[in-house]
This record gives sequence, structure tokens and C-alpha cells, in this order.
Amino acid sequence: MQASASGPRLGGVTRDIQKAMTPLPQLPKATRVHIRGQSESMFAAFGRLGVGLILAIALVYLLLVVLFQSFLDPFIILVAVPGAADRHPLDAAATGTTLNVESFMGAIMAVGIATSNSILLVSARERRARGAKVDVLEAAIEAAGRACGRC
Repeated sequence: MQASASGPRLGGVTRDIQKAMTPLPQLPKATRVHIRGQSESMFAAFGRLGVGLILAIALVYLLLVVLFQSFLDPFIILVAVPGAADRHPLDAAATGTTLNVESFMGAIMAVGIATSNSILLVSARERRARGAKVDVLEAAIEAAGRACGRC
């Protein structure tokens, strides 16, 4: 049997179908129900994006360990990551939109920006900790120059 649905909420339709199938009696052994099509592709893409996000966080942490030659400073930097990523589901709920591939890509970019800002703060803190008698603003400007490769 085949079914087709139209509208903006493919994930919602898929969940509704799965919910409607729950109270059905036990199906015969040779019978299988498999939801295919765009919803299958969508859920696979979400899974890959989740794995990609976890790998990206791990690789960024390892890169920062090498950069700062410390395990603690990168940990401090990555503490900002959940604060950047957790706003997207709340924003989607507040605006009545759904989470989709584009919103996950936005979350990944927000994580990158939060990490970059944290690197600036840790770099400025390190400079002041080394005894440099500079203003906080000067330390932040110098850290920004180091972070972007003197751009």
C-alpha cells in the first residue's frame, strides 16, 4: 500500500502515521511496515548531521588542545557550545516552524561562532595572565588579530 502527503511538516506526518500504527493488532510474520520516501531521507540526513556535529566538536577540541597546549582551556571554550546550540529548538517552537536541515546547519554555524568568541576571550585572558599590562579592549583586539591570522 502507498500513501502520499503534502504540506510543510513531513516529520509530523511521519510521526502521526507511526502513532496510528501503534494500536494495530500484531501483524503476520511475513508482513512488514516500512515508511519510505522523503521522510526516510530526512531522518537519515538528521542522523548524519548529528554524527557530524559530534565529530566536529571532538575535532575542534583536539585542535584547540594543540593550539593552547592545555586540556583545560579548550574545555572552557567548548562550554559555550551548548548555549549556542540549544536556542534553535526554542526558536523553532516560538515561531511555529519545524527543525529541518537548514536549521541544523544554522546550529552548526552558531557553534562555530560561539567557539570563535570563546577563543578570543581565552586568548585575551592568557595575555593578561602572562603579566601584560594592557587594557581589556587592547587584549581583545590583539586576540582577535591572532585568531583570524592578522586579517
